Amino acid sequence: MERTFRVIYLEPATYSVVAGPDSGEIFDLSEQVDGIAPIPLFTTLADPPESDACFVALLGFEGVRFSHMLNEVQPNPEKIFPVIGVPGFRLHYPFDAYIGNALALEKYKASRNLKFARSNCPFSLFYTLEDVAGRHPDDFMRIGLIGTKPHALGAILFAIARPETVEIVYDHAKRKTGRTRGAARCLVYGVSEFLTAERRPAA
Repeated sequence: MERTFRVIYLEPATYSVVAGPDSGEIFDLSEQVDGIAPIPLFTTLADPPESDACFVALLGFEGVRFSHMLNEVQPNPEKIFPVIGVPGFRLHYPFDAYIGNALALEKYKASRNLKFARSNCPFSLFYTLEDVAGRHPDDFMRIGLIGTKPHALGAILFAIARPETVEIVYDHAKRKTGRTRGAARCLVYGVSEFLTAERRPAA
């Protein structure tokens, strides 16, 4: 018997704003990060050469987390692919995300590989990852989850589809209390329908 699997997501109405923005940090979202550590079932023992691995960072507003992840992962600067949610939950959010991560983007010249996916759509992110993988078919892919929750869902679905060549990287951030207020749109994602559609071409 086929089972239907759907995910429900509520867009936040607003984010908590930093009282005195510093180094591009606009939103006050996390207290600290516990550091890079494996997520059960989404890690691998593979350790490919730096030249044979892509690092795709799903960017949010916190540039400190992006910089920390780059320092820990130490990816090939030529193969860093940042992803920003466009369009964002609000019109200015993509600009806020770019400004928040500008220091690291400039340091690693990563803006040249900037990618876009709808901020509230896991399937848009899935196709963006598919495009990166298609352009680098022989590379291992590490995906850094520091962006929106829908993007995180898309990354997990992509990792499930390619367990041998994709690893999820997470910094285990401790979220601040009251980091968001209210709810905007409620979205329902037809995950099982999407995965079934993805498998059809290969059948």
